[in-house]
Amino acid sequence: MLSCKDASHLQSHSYERPLSARELIGLKLHLLICKGCRGFAQHLNLIHQACRRIDESKGVGADAPGMPPDTKTRILKELASKQDENP
Repeated sequence: MLSCKDASHLQSHSYERPLSARELIGLKLHLLICKGCRGFAQHLNLIHQACRRIDESKGVGADAPGMPPDTKTRILKELASKQDENP
C-alpha cells in the first residue's frame, strides 16, 4: 500500500507524465481509503485548472514563447526538493 507521501508524489507526477499501470492502481487503491489524499487530489486539480486558465487568457501555451526550458527545469527541481523535505 502506498504511503500518503508516495500518493501525493504520484498525483503530482500524473500531470507531467502518464502513470504506469502499477502506479495508477496503487494510487486509486490509496485514494479509496484516504480522505486526506482525495482532498489533496481535488486541490491539485483545482490549481492545475486555474493555471491552465491563466495561461489560456494570456495566450501562453506549450508552443508559445515564455519561460526558457532551463529555467522551468530548475524551478521544477527546486519544487520537487521542497516537496521531499515537507511531506
